[in-house]
Amino acid sequence: MWKAIKQAKKKVWLETYILEPDTVGKATMNLLIEAKNRGCDVKVLYDDLGSVHLKRKHIKAMKKAGIEVNSFNPLFRWPFRIHNHFGMFRDHRKLLIIDDDKAFCGGMNIGSEYAGYQVGGTRFYRDTHMQIWGPAAIILQQVFASSMKDTCLSFPRIKIPDSFRRMMNSIEDAEDNAELRNFFGTSGSKKLLQSSSFLQILASNPSRNIHNIQRAFISTLKNCKQKIFITSPYFVPPPKLMQALIDASRRGIEVRILTSRLSEVFGIKPASQYVYDKLLNENIRIYEYFVGNIHAKTATADDCWSMIGSFNMDPVSFHHNLELGVVMFDPKFAQQLERDFDQDLKGAREITRKEFNLRSTPLRTLWHWLHYILMTKIMF
Repeated sequence: MWKAIKQAKKKVWLETYILEPDTVGKATMNLLIEAKNRGCDVKVLYDDLGSVHLKRKHIKAMKKAGIEVNSFNPLFRWPFRIHNHFGMFRDHRKLLIIDDDKAFCGGMNIGSEYAGYQVGGTRFYRDTHMQIWGPAAIILQQVFASSMKDTCLSFPRIKIPDSFRRMMNSIEDAEDNAELRNFFGTSGSKKLLQSSSFLQILASNPSRNIHNIQRAFISTLKNCKQKIFITSPYFVPPPKLMQALIDASRRGIEVRILTSRLSEVFGIKPASQYVYDKLLNENIRIYEYFVGNIHAKTATADDCWSMIGSFNMDPVSFHHNLELGVVMFDPKFAQQLERDFDQDLKGAREITRKEFNLRSTPLRTLWHWLHYILMTKIMF
């Protein structure tokens, strides 16, 4: 991502839940300032609650350089949204757009906890992020623009290059498409299609009744034929999603869930125990990651479908947050994501029905149920 910012020629748009003013965060802000000084259009949209440690001096430094900096749904200053879900309407997307042909998205925030040692990070979280190159970057610009619209501030204009329009209109004739050859180089469009993937950009915005990611998950659970493996650090699926998981298992689908052993979010772990109880009864296998903190949000099904994004299997993502997901229809990509899942299982421990029964008591069961109701019916 840093390399892409350094090489940007026209545009750098950053949208993130957390912009942490630590070693990695400050270095990123400095690169954004350098990009602006080179003449790039630089915009930053951060969530006001998620980036609580970001100080005025950091914002002032970026604005002084000419960067357009906006906070999403400020809690205690104008513009304050009346329709803000009691402060729970948050921008949880993680998106970086470079020029018109490159973008990064997934689960990583901007901070040392999400970065590797080689760039000054701590690797506190095990996360998954992806780089996208090609026409999908234009769709992601539209996602960014919609997030800006929900700040009650500016709405950036997006110009779709004519070459992209013609390329997408005649993609079925790709081998003879001059636009593809011009845009992707002299190697020809046949090689492009052989080495590229078809994908779908999914954005959710519950405040506008847009639930694309939620519907995609439920549809995939209803239609998969063999297996589905899901990684989610905060695992408290709302009733509709939990029932879809159960129905898939009852159809004979192999359902595996990888989640975090610990959680810094109030109520998540006791509420998740209620979910464990229900899912273990349906032969769904659950693993807890213990060698670190899992933060990846991924899913893969039937060796051909996969998703990477910011969406957690919890009520906040389901009912309140702006979220972003990228669905890939690519067997090689799905198999790679499944290999990553298997690798993560080496640092995880399976929760068995026998073990769960040994630590369960009627009082604990009641306590877990109360937390689940609190999270899915009352708080969120």
